[in-house]
Amino acid sequence: MNYSIRSILSSLSNKEGMKTIHDLSSKQLLNGQIAMTLSSLAYDTPSNIQNLLQNKSLATKGEWDVVWGPCVKESNLMFVAKKKDSNEYMVTIRGTIASAWSIFEDADSFSIVKFPWPYNHDDKYISSGMSDGWDHLNAMKDSNTSKHLYEFVSAIPDHSYVYVTGHSQGGGLATVMAFFLHDNFNAKKHIIPYTMAGETAGNPAFAHAYNIRFDKQDDTAGLRFFNNIDIVPKGFSDMASIKSLYGTEPPFVGCPGSFDVLIDSLIKILPTYEQPKTGVSLPGPHVPIDGTVHWYNRRSLFISELEIQHNHLTYLTLLGAPLTAGAPAVWPPTSIKAPGILSSFMNYIFKRK
Repeated sequence: MNYSIRSILSSLSNKEGMKTIHDLSSKQLLNGQIAMTLSSLAYDTPSNIQNLLQNKSLATKGEWDVVWGPCVKESNLMFVAKKKDSNEYMVTIRGTIASAWSIFEDADSFSIVKFPWPYNHDDKYISSGMSDGWDHLNAMKDSNTSKHLYEFVSAIPDHSYVYVTGHSQGGGLATVMAFFLHDNFNAKKHIIPYTMAGETAGNPAFAHAYNIRFDKQDDTAGLRFFNNIDIVPKGFSDMASIKSLYGTEPPFVGCPGSFDVLIDSLIKILPTYEQPKTGVSLPGPHVPIDGTVHWYNRRSLFISELEIQHNHLTYLTLLGAPLTAGAPAVWPPTSIKAPGILSSFMNYIFKRK
């Protein structure tokens, strides 16, 4: 991307109260790369995360160790890594292990509930899905330290820097966890959320309270990283924009009519959500379609596009961080192959089963 385009993007983002990576300090950018690397490693086998952290070619450079967890409860996973010979910790929460679109089906955002801790938050609500996830995280107890996360954070030295991160659903949960840790430990620890591609966690009152805590102008600011053509951070506060997100056909894929109807329905029935103001906009790479978009393959192509944009490897690329183990030789893909009518039909039947 050339400088003039970057300048335009930065200007547009700033008008919307957003930052780009060019507005970050070198420390913030490095921390973002580390946070996304840890969030990516969270998708691996839990027992293998510590081994993967020894890879010096990653943004973590072999300088971080798991010191709490990984703990798993239901579909949620969480661990804490510490930078060697430092007072920096990162609480990392795994995202959804299904497809990106499943977040809209499984997030349980049709209802909102009061905060799960009673500290003068009567007007602040989070989604039922976030509340359930919070219950899982709060119940986790590390077998090595015999501590819950709250007890572990309480025991680390005062004035430590505790970052809270996660990708996708993990990013939404990191928003809630950072709020909780801030309310309990901010007088003694620096609590700093670095969320990645997180869905919207709560209502406008929650977002406002979050901004008060984390919307700062120094290196202790909380940051919400999002690909500007990723649908997940737009759920459930900016649903309408999903319908025109990926450009026009050709060479890109339009939003299928069935998705249009679903999105319009969700807009009508969902509670009011709002993302915090701490956003860092990352310019997503539109991936063109190789072939012709037809009525029978538009849905699968649209889902392929949205899953590329939401993929943790895409976020590593946009942040300029090395890809983690198992990544394809080329990422993101240079194009998406359009399936023919027979393969589209078989794929539809297979997925229905």
